[in-house]
Amino acid sequence: MSTKTDWLFAALLGWCGCACAAPDDAPIAPAQLLTDTAALKAAFATRIGRAVNVVEVQLNPYSATLVAQDARDRSTIDKYEALPGKPLAEGEPQKAGSLHCPKKSIALADLDFATGARLLTRAQELAKAIGSTDKPIAVSLDSDPFCESFGWHVYVKDRGDEPIELFASTDGKISKAQRLHGERWEKVDVDALLAGKAALVTAPPPPQAQTIAGDGRKHDYLRGVADELARLEAQAGGPLALQHIGIFEDSLHVDVYASKDRRLAAKRKKPPTRTAESRSRHAISCSIVCPR
Repeated sequence: MSTKTDWLFAALLGWCGCACAAPDDAPIAPAQLLTDTAALKAAFATRIGRAVNVVEVQLNPYSATLVAQDARDRSTIDKYEALPGKPLAEGEPQKAGSLHCPKKSIALADLDFATGARLLTRAQELAKAIGSTDKPIAVSLDSDPFCESFGWHVYVKDRGDEPIELFASTDGKISKAQRLHGERWEKVDVDALLAGKAALVTAPPPPQAQTIAGDGRKHDYLRGVADELARLEAQAGGPLALQHIGIFEDSLHVDVYASKDRRLAAKRKKPPTRTAESRSRHAISCSIVCPR
């Protein structure tokens, strides 16, 4: 009774049913991404299935993402994600222009996720030792903003909210830490901090703004600012070493070199400044927000 068309349709349904019922052969990510790093690497290698160079990694307890370039065709870039205990999906194609430093990478075969996990543990220990309220939970593999140092990075904030960067090379042989203290990066001895043999000096709180009483008049700064600059000079106690001035109808913004920094102006391209700001509708106020 069945026709040839019915037979073909039944065969197609049977094939589809078998295909749909077949188990997914995608690799499964380990349940503990930060501790079972060998299994995590094996899952990525199986999912990718070819030689690639890794340019970026983001690793935390809840996910791991990896951006890889094909070893033979650098224009072929894919992003993979691993979730604890879940099958790894196929990679998502990425644009070449999305890479920060495309020439900085490491072969997946040579990458050790355990190095990044150890750096994260060290950062968490440091955060506890210095009393930071910001516990780091993620570590990244990438390049610095200048595309010079390629490796694992973790950031911790000290009690003054200043960032501390912990770095480890991909082979784990180079390990260093530095803190952005004020306007400069300074080295940090993590071992001494963990042992309680050193302490961080936190940045002082920003100085309070000072206010200059207005003269009771309404001003249009676009018509002239000589009187207001004279007022600021009187407050500063001398001629203003102007770095920048902004003139608007209802406000005047002035950046000047602090007196102690004028000697450094010839040596430093971006010396610290103090900012004076005047606003007026019916009065004038001036704020000097950096120390003299």
